[in-house]
Amino acid sequence: FEPGGGLVSTVPDYYRFTQMLLNGGELDGQRILSRKTIDWMTINHLKGDQDMMSLQKLGGYGEVAKEGQGFGLGFSVVVDPAQTKQISSAGSYAWGGAASTIFWNDPAEELTVIFFTQFMYRDDFLLPLRPQLGSLVYACLNGESDPLRTHMKPWHTRSKL
Repeated sequence: FEPGGGLVSTVPDYYRFTQMLLNGGELDGQRILSRKTIDWMTINHLKGDQDMMSLQKLGGYGEVAKEGQGFGLGFSVVVDPAQTKQISSAGSYAWGGAASTIFWNDPAEELTVIFFTQFMYRDDFLLPLRPQLGSLVYACLNGESDPLRTHMKPWHTRSKL
């Protein structure tokens, strides 16, 4: 799976894919991937619990070169929301594709976001589409928090009732 590598899909199918991930590997009552597989894919696998900015400084790949953001198996993973300097939750994971597209799942908020564009230019300093989208989405959340959620913790670290 690599959206930037030429994925062809429809918006509804891509949504179903992101929803399956958010549901811990289940979609429409059918198990697609095990819960443990999703857990494993969405934790930081960078050596020494580094973040993407650390790798960028070393000359490594940094599609999402941010402090506080690590990388799992196919996704960037928010390790420390305060260090990312964006509203988010620990354990949120995302992947960007060509033409400024992105999806992210925030298990703590039970939220999936898909942003499709056809804009090949990408510079978060000059035109911060992705950060602005995040700010807009999180600004719309309201209401009481779900008592099953714990503050800023991904779904796979919550205790089961």
